[in-house]
Amino acid sequence: MKAIKFLTHSVFVLVSILMLSCSGDDGATGATGADGTNGIDGTDGNANVETIIFENPTWQITATYTVMDLSLASISINYENDVIIGYYIDGVLTTSWIPVDSEYCCDNNYLRSYISGSSHKFRIFAHLSDGTYDPTPPTITVKIIVIKGNNTTTIVGNGGKQLNPKQQIKNELKNAEININDYYAVCNYYGVNPE
Repeated sequence: MKAIKFLTHSVFVLVSILMLSCSGDDGATGATGADGTNGIDGTDGNANVETIIFENPTWQITATYTVMDLSLASISINYENDVIIGYYIDGVLTTSWIPVDSEYCCDNNYLRSYISGSSHKFRIFAHLSDGTYDPTPPTITVKIIVIKGNNTTTIVGNGGKQLNPKQQIKNELKNAEININDYYAVCNYYGVNPE
C-alpha cells in the first residue's frame, strides 16, 4: 500500500514538473481597442497673470490707523515691471468685486492701498469720510491680480520718452478700452476666471 501511494505521489510530482517546464509559443496579439472620447477643453489661462485670494483677512486697529497687511512674499513679483491691482468684496454691501481704492459703505468711508515692495506687502488702509481711521472696518475678502510685465522697453518717437513695462500694460488696457477698475473687464481681457 505504501508503495502504491509513493508511486502515485511520484507520478503526480513528475507530471506537475513537466507541465510547468513546458511552454508554448505566444499567441497573436489581439486587436487594439478604439480610443475613448476626448474631454472638453477648459478655458485657457494666461501665463502672464496671477490671481491671489485672501479670504477673511484681519485688520490691525490702533489709535492712529486701521490697516490690513497682505503678504505677497510667496509670489514672484517684479515691483518695477508688474501691475498689481486689488479688488474686494464683502458679500453684504458689495456683491461684486470692486477696486480696493474706492469708497465703501454708505458714509463715504474709503479704502486706500499701498504696495510695499521692500516688505512684500499689499497694505489696505480704512478711513472715515473725515480722513481719520475707521475703528470698525468692513469684513472683506481681497483678490489681487498681478499682471506680469515683460522686459521690453518701449521708446516713443526717435529716442524720446521711455515707457517701462508697467506703463505699457496700463496703455495696452487703455487702448483696448478696458477700465482697470472694472474687475470683470480685466478678467475677461486676460482670460482669468472671475470666480
